[in-house]
Amino acid sequence: MPHTLFRKLLYRIFFNGEDPAEARTNRQRRAWAEEKRQVLEWRPNPLPKNRLNISQDLLASPSTASQTCALLSLPLELRQRIYEIALGERILTLSNEYGMIRIHETLPLHCVTWDSRGPHRNLNEETADLESESGHPTFKLLLSCRQIYVEAIGILYSTNIFSLDSPLMLVYLKDLRFLPQRFQAIKHLSISWTYMTDPAHYHGSIHEPYDWATWEHFWSIIAYDMQLVSLNASIGYMGDRQGLNMTGDWVKPMLAVKGLRRTNICISWLNTVFTSELQPDLASGLEASMMRV
Repeated sequence: MPHTLFRKLLYRIFFNGEDPAEARTNRQRRAWAEEKRQVLEWRPNPLPKNRLNISQDLLASPSTASQTCALLSLPLELRQRIYEIALGERILTLSNEYGMIRIHETLPLHCVTWDSRGPHRNLNEETADLESESGHPTFKLLLSCRQIYVEAIGILYSTNIFSLDSPLMLVYLKDLRFLPQRFQAIKHLSISWTYMTDPAHYHGSIHEPYDWATWEHFWSIIAYDMQLVSLNASIGYMGDRQGLNMTGDWVKPMLAVKGLRRTNICISWLNTVFTSELQPDLASGLEASMMRV
């Protein structure tokens, strides 16, 4: 009894009356609550519901643009090729920066541009916010007139590689950003991510994008809501090495993806000292599974 009273007195003096273990748990809960608040605060806002939906019906009436624009006087096949050169064959890297989706556009390796020095290969990167499409060089052509938008918008989605820095970005695009027909038009996707079996241990976080629900939802979207042609995935795995097989729980969501034409999967095991070890057998097994119809 005296020992118990003495211990309570120490707790009152040094820990404000809390048990040290309970104090640590309460601090962790407060930290996670603050983290969840920031996650919700930094989620991008959805685009307005009253978005302009340009359809073929709007083009039924004669357009004054077709009478004055030299581009629209060309045959459709030539215009489509011009759209492909101007809008396609790029890597569009999408990232979430404090609640705003930013697009980093990398020109293709074979792209040749002109300046005062003459023609040369260009690897410049253009950056813009998804909310301010008019400020991005790629979107200016689309905003020139309705007919060009309708003819070219599909090329923007179907010929570029959409590169994501987080599984949560795909959830944002599907639930908050892209119209369903635009989302399904995406044919090429790239993702680089580290999966943690115990994110609270490795990262100190348990909320999106590190939670299991986000990981499962990400692969469910690819499997059931998209019509991808190619997928590049570089995935680091932090956890028990016994989970590095086709029957691992974290692998099962990926097995739902079928019917791809091209896949490039890289799986690496990250141990506790942050050195990586490639897992070619698991990667080749996933590639074969994803290309199976």
